[in-house]
Amino acid sequence: TNFYVKHADEKLPMPSPGDSIAMGAYLVNAADCQGCHSPVDSKKFDFKMDAWLSGGNVYRKPKLGFNVASANITPDSATGIGTWTEEMFLNKFRSYRDPKNYNFNPGKYNTIMPWTVLANMRDEDIRYIYTYLRSIKRVKNSVNKWPD
Repeated sequence: TNFYVKHADEKLPMPSPGDSIAMGAYLVNAADCQGCHSPVDSKKFDFKMDAWLSGGNVYRKPKLGFNVASANITPDSATGIGTWTEEMFLNKFRSYRDPKNYNFNPGKYNTIMPWTVLANMRDEDIRYIYTYLRSIKRVKNSVNKWPD
């Protein structure tokens, strides 16, 4: 089942913690992952639901001298996070719990992803998100991380 909320005024009830996919969907919506990771149909001013969480939105960083695009976080093995293990996913977030891992000039790795905020989630919640992301439709969308 593909859970999503299309509009901010829609409510998603708190699911049972025993339902990992529903809990992950709830957390993805609460964190507004779709806000950056889902392409937008500019004619409809809405998400492209056939490309849900497939990334590619470009964020301009003129002061830093580059642009950065959001990643494809669908379970597509070629262009998304389909080859990531749960431990890899968890460690990506955990690494931002210690300022020594990010308190430097990262150059092009300076994204708008709110890693330091999301890293404070419980490991269990990050696992729920991983489980949900593994359950959604695979979308083949090769993203150029640093487009011109």
